Amino acid sequence: MNDTDFSDEPQSSSLVGSIHLPVALIALALAINFFSDLRNASKQAEIMRWQLSGLDRQTEALSSGKRELSAMIMKNDEVVRQAQQIQGQYTNLFGDLIDLAKDDKDAKEIVDKWGIKRSGEAPAPAAPAAPEAAPKADAPAAEGKAPTLR
Repeated sequence: MNDTDFSDEPQSSSLVGSIHLPVALIALALAINFFSDLRNASKQAEIMRWQLSGLDRQTEALSSGKRELSAMIMKNDEVVRQAQQIQGQYTNLFGDLIDLAKDDKDAKEIVDKWGIKRSGEAPAPAAPAAPEAAPKADAPAAEGKAPTLR
């Protein structure tokens, strides 16, 4: 008998070797894909932790800003109250000056010189002024700043 067999039947060892290579390549591709997905999931988790820490910092900054704003409002309430009180005192003072100007010549000169009037009141007609009573150039009325009452 001859050691070489020329039959048409494939040998079982070459058939097994030819099936292992494609299966091994497919398994390798799946393993690479799986580990790539795991790495991407890990990176995404890291990014989410970073975003959450940023959110925590922003939340703390917002809370801190809100506390500071509340403190500033409370601090400024006192200043606003004082300003309203001073404005009321000036309103009363100028009101008394306008009332006094009805009877007192000096008060009338001051009211006319500075253009003081009550709010909503039509301006008084301008009387011809004597040359010596002309307003000075450094007066606020010359700058267009006439005090008014509310």
